Amino acid sequence: MQVQRARRGVSRGFALVLAAALTVPLSPASNSQTGGDVGALGKKVEQLLKAGNFAAAEPHVRSLLAVVVKSQGRDSDAAANAAHTLAYTLMNQGKNAEAEPFARRALTTWQKVKGSSSGAAGNAANTLATILMNLSRDAEAEPFVRMHVVSLEKETGPDSGAVANALNTQIRLFRGQGRSAEALPIAQRVKLIWEKEAGRGSGASANISNTIAILLNELGRPAEAEPYIRHALDVWQKVDPRAVPNGRNTLADTLNRLGRNAEALEQSRLVIEGWAKNDGPDSGSVALGSNNLAFKYLGLGQLDQAETLFQRAYDIWSKMDAQSPGRGTAIVLGGLADVAFLRQNWKRSYELRSRAVAIWIDRTLRTAAGVRLAGAEKAPSEIAQSAGHLGKLIKTANQMVKMAPADASTLTSATFTYAQWQVSSGAADALAEMATRSATRDGKVADLVRDRQDRVDEWQKADRQLAGARGASADQRDQRLIETLEKRRAAIDGRIAEIDAVLKSRFPKFAELVITKPLSIREVQAELPADEALILSLDTADNKPLPEETFIWIVTRTQARWVRSELGTLALRREVAALRCGLDYQGAWLAEGSRCRELTDVDYTRADDRAGKPLPFSVERAHALYKSLLGEVEDLIKGKHLLVVPSGALTQLPLHVLVTAPADASKPTDVAWLARSNPITVLPAVSSLKALRRNAKPSAATKPYLGIGNPLLDGADASYADLKAAALANADCGAVKPAQVAEVRGLAGMRPFAQRGGAVDVASLRQAAPLPETAAELCDVAKAIGGGVADVWLGARSNETDIKRLSEAGALRDYRILHFATHGAMAGEVSGTAEPGLILTPPAKGSEADDGYLSASEIAGLKLDADWVILSACNTAAGGANGADALSGVARAFFYAGARSLLVSHWYVDSEATVALIQGAFSELKSHPEIGRAEAMRRAMLVLIDEGQPPSSWAPFILVGEGAGSAAR
Repeated sequence: MQVQRARRGVSRGFALVLAAALTVPLSPASNSQTGGDVGALGKKVEQLLKAGNFAAAEPHVRSLLAVVVKSQGRDSDAAANAAHTLAYTLMNQGKNAEAEPFARRALTTWQKVKGSSSGAAGNAANTLATILMNLSRDAEAEPFVRMHVVSLEKETGPDSGAVANALNTQIRLFRGQGRSAEALPIAQRVKLIWEKEAGRGSGASANISNTIAILLNELGRPAEAEPYIRHALDVWQKVDPRAVPNGRNTLADTLNRLGRNAEALEQSRLVIEGWAKNDGPDSGSVALGSNNLAFKYLGLGQLDQAETLFQRAYDIWSKMDAQSPGRGTAIVLGGLADVAFLRQNWKRSYELRSRAVAIWIDRTLRTAAGVRLAGAEKAPSEIAQSAGHLGKLIKTANQMVKMAPADASTLTSATFTYAQWQVSSGAADALAEMATRSATRDGKVADLVRDRQDRVDEWQKADRQLAGARGASADQRDQRLIETLEKRRAAIDGRIAEIDAVLKSRFPKFAELVITKPLSIREVQAELPADEALILSLDTADNKPLPEETFIWIVTRTQARWVRSELGTLALRREVAALRCGLDYQGAWLAEGSRCRELTDVDYTRADDRAGKPLPFSVERAHALYKSLLGEVEDLIKGKHLLVVPSGALTQLPLHVLVTAPADASKPTDVAWLARSNPITVLPAVSSLKALRRNAKPSAATKPYLGIGNPLLDGADASYADLKAAALANADCGAVKPAQVAEVRGLAGMRPFAQRGGAVDVASLRQAAPLPETAAELCDVAKAIGGGVADVWLGARSNETDIKRLSEAGALRDYRILHFATHGAMAGEVSGTAEPGLILTPPAKGSEADDGYLSASEIAGLKLDADWVILSACNTAAGGANGADALSGVARAFFYAGARSLLVSHWYVDSEATVALIQGAFSELKSHPEIGRAEAMRRAMLVLIDEGQPPSSWAPFILVGEGAGSAAR
């Protein structure tokens, strides 16, 4: 794992305004006393800031601002200067969140007083942009960076050095967002500016040449990058020898990408020598260079060289991180563990990697959040960055069991915990958050939880800045800043501890709810009745010298077993994909890059689909997969309710389609489906079991059911006219007539509908197929469970506005069961957004509040108190983005909103079969309320199985959350 060298520096543009900020102009109305106060404060501030003593300067700047506001007004030029100076002072202490409002205040004032394109407004915009970038809010920073560039172009001309510096900030912004292609032409413009102003042989020309080479490397164009970096090196060797190691670092990357490994290794060696000379032999830069070169040697199999360099990096970083081990220490421990792994020294590898993982876990627990902002996707958690370590750690432990079987019990317990850290999905976090809100109905406690989240964000930002400051080169290292950030991080730690202490006294269950910590085997067993078994799976890739493999942990009330399958990540993907070809025509056969013909050796066509020909599901393959995964634990799971925590490819397959015994595919009613013997519930994480069963209070809802469906849609063309008319006619349960068309509820064949101005384009949304048959489904379910027909919203009533209004009034909490029967859109089916969601009746004119598309972030904002949310829509088990966890899309949003369990689908759903499944499950629950949702769904499936229906009809739905019956619980 290569680590980039951190670079720190304050925008040079700010220096232009600093002098003005320190000499605050007084209005003619100012009295001499006030003027004297301002003058003395200004001189004191100037002295402290020039000395870099930002912490000492802060109270004086605050006093200066207060005096100026009192004497000249909040909207004066002087007040803007003082606010800007305070923003700068706070920013340089790492207090970016506190700095932001003052930078905005200065900008707003100067825009009014001097104009948006003025130099003062431009500098304030630059400061605000820097603060936002420090807060990892690059998208928000972009318009302010542009504003700064425009102001400088007007003030100094388009080809000035000041403009070039501002454009460099824009380049950094784009690189931080992975937008290297957009950054490249800007960098080329900067190069032209510097060569015109300072000459091709200037340090500025070398600097931007190095940047261009880095951008070209990022774009996969190393051959073009090489002349740029060699030019930079030639210039630096003449004008700035201290910069040469940085250039060699870029050259090493370029050569490595070109496959010139020997040259790349030599440059990397020279990089370390240069940084050692510049910064000292025990500097962070030397540790960084040693670590990066070690990984190159590791990739070449030169283990002795790699180990020596890793050890050097470890010796440096472990001293720097003595009080709080950081990412650098964790990464290099992982490198040393890799060396031992490749030498098959399993014991040493396990010990080293355990230490690395312990650092990631400690940092995860330190920063665990209680409340995640709805719809906001954050950077990967600390533990998520350790996924590779976790997989290798478990593989190593498996080898240790082979050598020392007596250690099997201890290692089974340890690996069960480690696997949970890797498998836990976003839906598990949402489930814990739901349980937290359910238990914390005290508003003051909720405020504390939100406060804790804010402090966690601050800690993470301060920690990133501290890592950069420690790793800076000697000429850029600011020891005062390092000390300030260390104190800042410690102070935040203290505040988090204070909040936790209050929460512990007011709400003792807080920690185990908001931190999705793994459960031990004993803790799981305490939650399981005799008729349940928990299954946790983790697939791993091929890591030489060990092959890919999948590990399965089975826990019952009295036993625990850890087994291995030879099917690993790639093999599982292949087998699951092949089985999906026999289940999902729209999502498998019609998918871009479909391998169904290759995987099944069958040519299934559109004509076959229209004729109702069964998909080519291989019961032999389903049995082989069952034997590989669960064959060694049949005795533990026989007849039990299975609580499954899947990972990887297995999240895309409903396990009830596995086959437990050899079968004759020509006799579908005789196939031994897993659904025949075991009710199944999917859990987003093992920790969800405890959150659901111990911490989430039962629903206080008083009404049984709310059904929403049959949205008014037009279809793609005139062939949908009859369906559109039927949907219009099915306006309420009294008017509903069963539709004769079993419409697949998917968007396949329809172009993704567009998003405009933050809202989905309603004209394109209306092209989705009408679904008149969903009206009968909802009305029949309402009648089956005793719900009122008035609580079935069909046609025009199935709209965003009414749902949100009901939620805001608190009335949506009144329903124990919430049932959506409509189209589910996957990520990517809405152009311009990655969010999945549900299609409702589009309004006449769309707006952000109501565009007919209930997105995942909007769902997360609803206020529910539901025992069960049924998503009788297509593909609602799919992820929120490409590569996302299978339960992190719409399902995650409903957990966040307050659902305890969900019924979600894995593929585009046949409506007639859906009606039969939902009706059948509710009928079973009405007759036998003690059996639970999982068993009710299993019995409903069996009816269709015994009728000879193919698995594509009865298998799409999975139950997620709490599925046990009252007797079991």
